[in-house]
Amino acid sequence: MHIEMKLTLPKLIKRLTLAGAAMVLLLFVHILWVTQPSDAHHADIQLGRIDFPAALDAGQAGIALSALRGMDGIQTARLNRDSTSMVFAYPTGRLTHEAVAAHFGQSSRIAHSLFVPPPTAAAAGCPVLNKRSVLYRVSMYIHNLL
Repeated sequence: MHIEMKLTLPKLIKRLTLAGAAMVLLLFVHILWVTQPSDAHHADIQLGRIDFPAALDAGQAGIALSALRGMDGIQTARLNRDSTSMVFAYPTGRLTHEAVAAHFGQSSRIAHSLFVPPPTAAAAGCPVLNKRSVLYRVSMYIHNLL
């Protein structure tokens, strides 16, 4: 049995209008949720990454984490031995990536390199952090409505 439904132009326009309104409402609610103040202050945290030429064994991993976590100003450090990288966080303006890498090299004596993103990746960063972007202005307009 085959049931044929005819979708007329007025019905199509009505459905598209309802779907568009639902999307706008969802976007509005999403922006309100993500721009609400939080107890966690992530705006002043800088992330960095140290890469290793090869996977670290358990002993080297312990040395690497101790060397980085022992540095004054490092808030956290995470090591992924399988992917040969370690990510760390520190307050913006307190340290530099280069200072962290130099301290790590002196403390651990493990071969490493500091990850520096290519200029194209840096330019394609979060558009909401660019205060001149349309996305930032729309988000702040919605946020300031309340």
